[in-house]
Order: sequence, then C-alpha cells, then structure tokens
Amino acid sequence: MRYNDLMENELTFTITADDDGKRIKDFLSGKGLSRRELSRLLQSRGITLNGEPAGLARALSEGDSLRIVLSHRDTAHAQRLSGKAEIVYEDEYLLVVNKPRGMAVHSSREHREDDLGTLLRKMYGKKFVMRVIGRLDKDAAGLVLCSKDRKTAAVLSAMKEQNRIVKEYAALTEGVLTYTLDKIANDTSYVGSPDGKPCVTRYAVQEEFTGY
Repeated sequence: MRYNDLMENELTFTITADDDGKRIKDFLSGKGLSRRELSRLLQSRGITLNGEPAGLARALSEGDSLRIVLSHRDTAHAQRLSGKAEIVYEDEYLLVVNKPRGMAVHSSREHREDDLGTLLRKMYGKKFVMRVIGRLDKDAAGLVLCSKDRKTAAVLSAMKEQNRIVKEYAALTEGVLTYTLDKIANDTSYVGSPDGKPCVTRYAVQEEFTGY
C-alpha cells in the first residue's frame, strides 16, 4: 500500500451521546460499511478505540475516539464516510474531481445516497447541481469534469463535441488495441465489433512486460 493511500483512508470518529452503547460493528455498518469490508478491517487490525486495538464487538461510549484504516481498495467508502470528495481543481465555473473505483457518478435506484453527485451536494449544499461533462463508469477510477452552472456546461459540452477536451489514461493492457465499438441491444455497454463505429486510440508505451 502506498503512503498516500493509507493517509487518505484513515478516518476518526468522535462518539456522541446518540451512539453511546453501540457496538463498533453496528456503528460502522450504519456508516455504510459492508460485512466484507468490516471483515477486512478486522483481519488487517484496522480498528483502534482510544488508541488501542479493538474488535467489532466492543461497545462505544460517548467521547470515545474510534479510528479505522481502510485498505486502498476502499477509497470510495473512505470518501463517503468522510463526506469529502477529492477535488483536484476548482474555480468559480467548474470542478475536477478524482472519482474512485466503486463510486457511481449519478444517483440511481441502486445508488441513492452513495454516488458522487450526492457527496458533492453534501459538500456544497442542496442547491448545488452537478453537470458532468462526459461520463465515467462506476468501476472506473479517474477524473470527472463538472460544471457549476448551465452556461459553463454548454461551453464545455461544445468543446467536448469539438474534441477540444482531452483525457489521458495510464492502463495495463493485453494484446493489441485495434477495434471498433458497437452498442449492445437493450444494454448500456459497448463491445468490440466489426460493424461498429470507427474509433481512434492514441497511445504511447511506457513500459513492456511479457504479453502486456
């Protein structure tokens, strides 16, 4: 684990009277952690209560300091729990947010309170309306460009249509990237297809491995 990953995923909670007497397991479950994530926390000894290692069955008291260290795989949950998105750039017109893997951009039936839009509204207030330029899948991590008003959204959308907005990714690939895209019927996914629309991928090899 990188040092930065560890620092970003350390969270400390000060227990209030409302949570007095709760078990650590119930408290963290209420914050949105799944049973699998709680199990990983226990196995990695990532829970301390008032500076001492603690298990999930320990009871909490008002004024306690509960600290957890999530693994780098749980960056999305760390942001949700802390209530803060990772803002890479911001001015009066737009935001650039580093979206972690596992976090949906927009709310939906499956993601009503754990999406990026909800997180940003909690940070900026209920009146904040996020307009994402482009898209990024839930299971993809990367930068998301958001406008703060309709005029900026229109300008950025026009720039995107004119191919004036460029994204660069670092990726580990297998094989040769020569394909076209075609939409699957009744699905939101895309697959390689000889009948699809032509697309261009420009890339530079940074390092080579056997078969990759």
